[in-house]
Amino acid sequence: MFSQLPDHEKWQMAFSSAEFVAFAGQWIKVLPRSRQEALAIFVEQGIERLWPISFDYAFDPVFVRNEQLMADCAGKTDAELYRLWLTCGFVNGVAPNEQRYLEPYLAGAPFPMNFPWQDFVRRRRLPRSTSRSAALAALFDSSSEQVVSAAPLMGDDARWLLELIGRYKIGKDQMADAVAILCLAVKLDPRPLSQGLLGDAYGSTGDTAKSLACYRAASAHPDVHHEIVATCMRMLLDAGRFDDALIHLETSHLHWRKFPAFTEWLQEALVLKFEATCAQALKQYRRFDAAAVKAGVREATDTIISEMLYDIADSFGKLDDLPGPVGPCADGYVAILANMNIPQCVHYRVEQKAQQFALSGIPVRIFSEEDAGSFITSLAGARAAIFYRVAATPPVIRAILHARTLGLDTWYEVDDLIFDPSAYPDPFESFGGQISEAEYAGLQMGVPLFRHALAMCDRAIASTPSLAKRMEALVRSGQCIVIRNGLDTRNDNAIRLSRHLPERRDGRVRLFYGSGTLAHNADFNNIAGPAITQAMARHDNVDLIVVGHLVLSPGIEAFSDRILQIPFMSDKDDYWSVLSSCDINIAVLADGPVADCKSE
Repeated sequence: MFSQLPDHEKWQMAFSSAEFVAFAGQWIKVLPRSRQEALAIFVEQGIERLWPISFDYAFDPVFVRNEQLMADCAGKTDAELYRLWLTCGFVNGVAPNEQRYLEPYLAGAPFPMNFPWQDFVRRRRLPRSTSRSAALAALFDSSSEQVVSAAPLMGDDARWLLELIGRYKIGKDQMADAVAILCLAVKLDPRPLSQGLLGDAYGSTGDTAKSLACYRAASAHPDVHHEIVATCMRMLLDAGRFDDALIHLETSHLHWRKFPAFTEWLQEALVLKFEATCAQALKQYRRFDAAAVKAGVREATDTIISEMLYDIADSFGKLDDLPGPVGPCADGYVAILANMNIPQCVHYRVEQKAQQFALSGIPVRIFSEEDAGSFITSLAGARAAIFYRVAATPPVIRAILHARTLGLDTWYEVDDLIFDPSAYPDPFESFGGQISEAEYAGLQMGVPLFRHALAMCDRAIASTPSLAKRMEALVRSGQCIVIRNGLDTRNDNAIRLSRHLPERRDGRVRLFYGSGTLAHNADFNNIAGPAITQAMARHDNVDLIVVGHLVLSPGIEAFSDRILQIPFMSDKDDYWSVLSSCDINIAVLADGPVADCKSE
């Protein structure tokens, strides 16, 4: 609306009817009921009486004349000069009073009464007619050498004025002047604002080290503004100095712990530290040749990961806004934070458990590990918390700590021996080339991550007794229960289908092998492969149906015309349908601790 006003009426953009009435209401007989009525009263009565269009734009005719801010003002009355300013001065940025004139310099602050402007005028040999406002403007526009030499004239206002001049120089992109002036301000009084401004100036010159030093010094002050703390955090994190960032938070947390951004800073610092440490660790885990094994590379890297995880938990314990111990809600729900990446595991350990709880009348809320924040929020009404197959990332560590400090029982559940470095993962060769060295390194790194999450919880849930024994040794209470995989209502269709399959009369025998993991390729080829090869060689009516992950050995490949390989099937009904159509189901696991702990 205002953009369509002609230039001589654009002063209306600054008109405040509320402030106008507050100033002139005592002289107005009938108060305006709208902005338009207020404008009409101002035009009819206010210009002659020099009523302000707003408090900031109060018109001072003496100031405008003395500063010679407008041409053609000679011989004009105050009202005529006011009208001229409204129609011509406002649109051209002419200040109506001293405060507006000095706004670019003082940012709304009053004139510094301790500044001997007349002495400054004489020292700088400015015209004798120079006003105090013009003198102050000249001070701000002076070089850093001139400002520093004039500092003794500023008296008690020196630090404040130098701070303002430094800010002004930054705004003008005169960074060298800003640095020199703000260095003096900090020397006079190392206030956090001065140090923060000096940090801004150094940063703009590219001197990151000095900039960061200024921000860190400012952040240590109890009166520091949160933006300075945030800038310091950002610089430390961008520089990869995560431990320094955490120390920075620790020294300032008493003042900023309740500030909403503090928790965000803490989480970001810990996540970045976690990611950087894991990235370096992955390089070491990729060294799994005989020489690296002999040198204990994996064990040393596991230690680095574990120490990092303890540090993260310690930082959350000291700096996070953890809840008080309210205890479990007797009729509350069970909150589950789950790894949802492996469909068959989700089927048995998450979805099936939700059905079991439902049959027992216990409500359940399930959250993906990527949604740990929502999980934490939900804990207030929970009776217990289960953590299924989650690695000890910072969000997961934080979630476990929140559940524990609330006083909830924390249960860690897993259905594989993925937390034992002596047994997991299987040798790289056993994967039959189905995973890369980088992926294998990721499996190795996962072990201390899963182990730490398990050790943080009170109790454990295992899928087999062998697995339970190993989990008992790690959880806080030493207690673990066994809940086996089972059938549920989702298997009903497959069971009904198997009872009504049409009888095949082709005389063929169909062998079935299904694999949902990449880890047992060698088990199949080395253990079952020779027998299957022999059976197919002797009996030309034997077929092999493979569903899932498997690279066949050359011996079996010779019978490819009788082999059907189907990619991994995520649809359970489709999987059961294929299985039901076969005659013999083959399950192959090499004897060992990992196989002993596998879900049955």
